[in-house]
Amino acid sequence: MDGVRGNTPALIFTVDEGGIDDIVAGLATKGVTIVTPVSEAPGGWSADFLDPDGFGLGLWQSGELPRSLT
Repeated sequence: MDGVRGNTPALIFTVDEGGIDDIVAGLATKGVTIVTPVSEAPGGWSADFLDPDGFGLGLWQSGELPRSLT
C-alpha cells in the first residue's frame, strides 16, 4: 500500500545512547527539514523531521539520558 502524507502512521526511532540534540543538529546541517525541534515529550525528549520524500519521521530519547554527547 502506498503511503499518503498526513495519512500514514509515524515512524519513531528511539535514541538509546543519548545525544538527541547532536543528532538533530547534524540533520539540520545536512539540509534536513526539522519540523519540531527537540522538545519535552512524555518520559523524555522528541524531535520530528521530514525524509527526502516529505514523510514525517521522529526521534525519541529517555529523559534519563544526556541530550548532548559532545
